[in-house]
Amino acid sequence: MKHAPGKTHTAADFLSRPFVDDKGEHDNEDIVMIPPELFIHNLVTMSTLNSKVHWAQRQHRALMKEWEDAYKLTKSGSMHNEQWDKDSRPAVPPDLHLKRQIMDAFHNAPTAGHPGRDETIRQVMQRFWWPSMRTWLADYVSGCATCQQNKILTHQQRTPIY
Repeated sequence: MKHAPGKTHTAADFLSRPFVDDKGEHDNEDIVMIPPELFIHNLVTMSTLNSKVHWAQRQHRALMKEWEDAYKLTKSGSMHNEQWDKDSRPAVPPDLHLKRQIMDAFHNAPTAGHPGRDETIRQVMQRFWWPSMRTWLADYVSGCATCQQNKILTHQQRTPIY
């Protein structure tokens, strides 16, 4: 081995450069890891989802009134613009298309990144509510093709007996 000084070493690694040369003046200049457009889109998506949930509640008004007694929902708004909430979270009626839109925002979106069953349940339960939602969300994530393809198997495979 022969020592090469930093100036003459063309493929220098971190250890061959003195630490005092980098003062951190140009650290993180104009570097954006996630484009801001995705964050703006995410905020617009959440407000759009809330308005879609309230619209679906108006479409399922009779069911929401049943849930009001059965699940102790709180009702707010005027007679023509009623909104039902459970612990300050909007109650989502049994609309499969709407539930899939919620999952697109919290599980399939680029900013969500397929976070897995437990994290998806936690995030959706912070914003929305519907009966037996934990089971529905777990079934959705277990059926997600992307999650199943990238799943890390933690149990050891047994070799077959011949």
